[in-house]
Amino acid sequence: MVATSDPFLNEDLLKPEQAALFLGVAASTLAEWRANGTGPPFVRLGNAHNSHIRYHAAALRKFVEERTHVCTTEYEAECKPGRPKGSRWEGGVRVA
Repeated sequence: MVATSDPFLNEDLLKPEQAALFLGVAASTLAEWRANGTGPPFVRLGNAHNSHIRYHAAALRKFVEERTHVCTTEYEAECKPGRPKGSRWEGGVRVA
């Protein structure tokens, strides 16, 4: 793989600070999500006392895609005209 200057385009493992920047949240939020089991999948390198947390860029993109919606009330209420209930966007394409 050819490395680029943009760490978000590489499939390298990202540090929590880089992952937080990609997601637009604080690194402390990622730490809370890890503790609660509500955040994106992560990799722990090393043992419990001397470990490094990393995130796969692809896993972060998937985490965002799975949470992309067309309206705030899409689960039960009607969305704007022309947008079916429960639809969301994946890769720039609306899916049911």
